[in-house]
Amino acid sequence: MKSKIKIAIITVMVLLSIFSSSVFAETGKFTDIPVPPNSSGYADYTEEEAAEDEKEYEENKENTLTAEDYVGKSSDYYLKSLEVEGYKLEPKFNRQNDEYTIYVKDDNIDTFNVKAEADNEKATIDGTGSVTVPSDERLINVTVTAENGNIKVYTIKVDNEANREKNYNWIIGIIIAVIIILILFALIKKSNKKGKRTRK
Repeated sequence: MKSKIKIAIITVMVLLSIFSSSVFAETGKFTDIPVPPNSSGYADYTEEEAAEDEKEYEENKENTLTAEDYVGKSSDYYLKSLEVEGYKLEPKFNRQNDEYTIYVKDDNIDTFNVKAEADNEKATIDGTGSVTVPSDERLINVTVTAENGNIKVYTIKVDNEANREKNYNWIIGIIIAVIIILILFALIKKSNKKGKRTRK
């Protein structure tokens, strides 16, 4: 009886070893291969997948930004100066302000000479020199890219001189209205004081 049990156990062990070897023979096609540096660790790849990923990484690694690209690089994307030759920026240039307006006498004027200087010498500027604005969107965009890749856009709106006069007239009208209200208020107050004196 004991010998039969031993034979049965040995038979089961042999069958298990045969089964396990056939199963793990398939998994032998997988291998733990370090993935490219832009990945988060190790993963199970087939050899074909690993080769494809390595090839793709090698082709694109020059365009991949890593933390090392940002260390010690300036984030300054401000302009030191900005001007449109022959025109006055309104409001006056301030590096913090990124929206301005220039006024032209004729809407047919569409080409402007834009000058700008970056606050940081390692920043790059796009949108200067001779710039032609489209008739449907009369805007001049000056883009500043900092050394670390940060971007800031300064926008200059090109408007007609007649619109500035309308805006000024509107502002002057408000100022006159406020002055009239203050004068009336002062007269009413003075009249009330006189009334109190006469009553006494």
